[in-house]
Amino acid sequence: MVRVSLHTFVAVCLIVLAGCAAINPLSPSNNQNSQYHLHVQQADGNVSSGDAVQFDELTPAQQRVFKHALQKGIADVPKNVSVHPWTHYRYVRYDNHTYDAVVSTQ
Repeated sequence: MVRVSLHTFVAVCLIVLAGCAAINPLSPSNNQNSQYHLHVQQADGNVSSGDAVQFDELTPAQQRVFKHALQKGIADVPKNVSVHPWTHYRYVRYDNHTYDAVVSTQ
């Protein structure tokens, strides 16, 4: 009887944990509306102005994605948000700093 209860307990725990992992909003691969991820980190060295896009030139949706990636290091890019600024320019100038912004796919 104790063995059955232990097995049941373990099975329930595994199911609950699997459900938590499946709905984790911070996991970059769990957003079904996204096929791209934006990775952001502070850039090293001097960057020419032709290699960077100004933050203010991004759309409001792109700005939200960039800020989220800046806070977390990575962010999902929703399908309705263009990745063009980050694929055309390697860097983003924001708040007197330059950031490396790289798009990846799932």
